[in-house]
Formats: sequence, structure tokens, C-alpha cells
Amino acid sequence: MVNVSVITPIYNVEKYLCQCLDSLSAQTLSNIEFICVNDGSTDNSLKIVEGYAQKDKRFHVINQPNGGYGKAMNTGLHLARGKYIGILESDDFADRNMFKRLFEAAEKNDAEITKSSFYWYTNDGEEKAVFLDERDYEKVLTPRRDIPTLYCRTVSIWSAIYRKDFLEKYGINFNETPGASYQDVSFFIETISMAERVYFIGDALLYYRSDNEASSVKSRSKVDYIFQEFNEGKKFLANKYPLIWGEAAKPITAMKYTQYLYNYWRVGYDYKLLFLRRMMDEIPDDMINGYIDKDYFCEESKWIKIKSMIDKPEGVYLSEFTRWQEARLAFEGLAQELQNIRSLYIYGAGKVGNTIAKWARNHALPINGIIVSSMRGNPNAILGVPVYELKEKIADLQGATILVAIKEASQFEIISKLENISGLNIISMTNDLREALRVFG
Repeated sequence: MVNVSVITPIYNVEKYLCQCLDSLSAQTLSNIEFICVNDGSTDNSLKIVEGYAQKDKRFHVINQPNGGYGKAMNTGLHLARGKYIGILESDDFADRNMFKRLFEAAEKNDAEITKSSFYWYTNDGEEKAVFLDERDYEKVLTPRRDIPTLYCRTVSIWSAIYRKDFLEKYGINFNETPGASYQDVSFFIETISMAERVYFIGDALLYYRSDNEASSVKSRSKVDYIFQEFNEGKKFLANKYPLIWGEAAKPITAMKYTQYLYNYWRVGYDYKLLFLRRMMDEIPDDMINGYIDKDYFCEESKWIKIKSMIDKPEGVYLSEFTRWQEARLAFEGLAQELQNIRSLYIYGAGKVGNTIAKWARNHALPINGIIVSSMRGNPNAILGVPVYELKEKIADLQGATILVAIKEASQFEIISKLENISGLNIISMTNDLREALRVFG
């Protein structure tokens, strides 16, 4: 009997794949299998995972033509032999005891879903995700009744295991829409709504790589997918299990608008207003049906935004339209200003500096260097661009342009120092410019 089958969908992730697979190899749970579904990768991902399978019989590799995240996950579900199903995304990695602890807790508490906390992980460090009140950990709960605000927090289907007979009983699987586009949403809605016994572990056992959280969704088709996924989750419950839908409708609706607002920031500029209009078009029906309720929103700021759309939809739309037009003009002005400069430097080697460096590289702007106050704690280079202490490069900065790429609140002291350098053209990366860069860069 296999205790847990861990499904890992793989598509062009060679950069992070070894760290993921190493964390599977190190798992301390006995009788575990790893089902690695290569979904038509065109890089070295297949070769990498086949190497692990040759050394460790717990790895099973399935190679199939690209069909998207949902199809890859369903392939894994079909082949899984475990009593429980786990999910490890190919750019994440797990604590070596993750599946042992989840399995033992699931068995002890007769849980259909057993879920842990997780770490937001970036190359700069890690931060524990705290998405439940500490009083809700280490106990069995029915989320739709006991903790409905769980719905509008992170859709983290991968920090849990699911009893396979529970998934089969209710016919829960993944939608096979093209591309890796929000298929976790309907799976989350269906599992967390149908489960009567969910056990929560407070410790973080998974490292969720969030380096790319701010990347824009630039495809027109991808804009539609999140709306489709929520509709599929609603149809599953409302059509098959109307009593469950009656209990879960309000928390799912709060979750829906929370996720819409999050993804609104990720959508490329060309589709932002289309996305906003589609989101706002759903509000009247949800209001008529009584699905929108302040008490089910886990963040006050999200409720305030939705309330403004309820009260003054035309004003919100016009305000957002104006905002993005101003951001676009600010961005175009910066790009034009940098066209014919003699030399370009960036001040700051943190997240903002990294973002500016990537943007400059993508737009073929040659960067002469990245300046910091002190090399202590900073890398020697970023994206191949050397990092220098300010005192070393003062002579080279005369007549150059420098983008001050640190948080706006911290810029005054730095700009005061830079103003003493003769002929230096200083451009402050204000919050507006940084937002324009994120959207249009």
C-alpha cells in the first residue's frame, strides 16, 4: 500500500527542478511515490527528472505532449496508487518531513484534507505565510462552517494532502483548460467546500517560490481563465450539491473578488480595463442573490474596494482608467529620457534595483554599474552588471545618469549625497514610476 502519491507537473522549469526533486528524494515517509508528469517541456526538464528516476525507484516519469497544468495533474491522479494525494509544484520544494507529518496527522485525525502552513520563498529569503488564526491550528474543522474566511486567503492547494477516496467520491479533479491558468482555483473551491474533516498544521512545511508573483498576465485568453475557473467551481457545487453551495456561496464569493483584485494587478495594461469591466459586471447578480457579505472578506482593504464598485461603479472605472493613462505617460517619459544618455547607473541592489536592472536589460539599455552605499550584504554583480560602493565610483558618475531605485521613503538621504557629485543627472524612481515600470515594462 502506497501511503502518499506526490504529483509534480513539470513544464520548462530546469532552473528550479533539481531543488524540487532533491526535496522529494529526502522525504522521510515510507511507502511514498513521486509521479512526475513532464508536460511537453522543451528544455532539459525531462532529462533531469529521468536521471532521478534511474537512481530512485520511487520516481515515476510520465512524458506527454503539452496539454496544460490541469491535464498533467489529472494524468497524475489517474496513475496515483496512494491512500493520499500530495502536490509539489516543480519550482517549489518541501521540508524533508512534510509528507510524513501530513500523513501521520491525517491518519490520526481521520481527515479528508490535512494542510500545513508554508513559506513565501524568494532568492532574497523567506517569510512564513500566516493565513489562519493560531486557534484554528492542530484541530479538525469544516471550513465552510467553522472558518469561512479561509476561502479568501491564499489558494494553496500544494501545502496539503487529500485522501484519494474523498476526491473519487465527489468526482473532484482539474479542469483541462490550456496553459497553467488558475486550475488550482476550482480544485480548491471543490475540495475545501466538500470536506467535512480538515486538519490544519501550524508549522510551515513547504517553500512556495514567489519570485514571479508580480509578473503580468499578458495573454488575452489567460484573462478569461480565472473567470471560467470560478464559474466551474460554482457550477460543480450549485448543480451537484446545492445544500453545500448554500453554505459556501458567501465565502466563495468573497474569495472570488479577493482573487479578482489580486489578479487585476497582474494583468497586462492592454487588458486591465477589460478585466476590471468583467469583474464589475458580476457584482449586480451577486448582490441580487445576496452572495456579497462584508463579514466573509478576510481583508478590510479588499472589502472597501468592492464596496466602492458597488456604490459608484462608473467613478471607479473612470478613476482606474485615468490612473493607468497617467502611469503610461510617466513610463514613456522615462524611456524617452534614457534614450541618448552617455552612461547609466542604478542606485540600489535590492528588489527595486533588480527590477530596474531587468527592465533596462530587456530594453537594451546598457548599464555601467549598480551603486550601493556599502558592499556589506550585497552581491558582487546583478544580472552580470557589477556592483560598486559609491565611494569607489564617484569620479565615474560625473555626467552620468543614475536611477535611484530604492523605496521612495528612503530616497531623501541618498539623493542628498548624490547631489554633491558634479554633473550627475539624478532620476528618482518614485512610486508612480515604479508602478508604471511594473505594468508597462
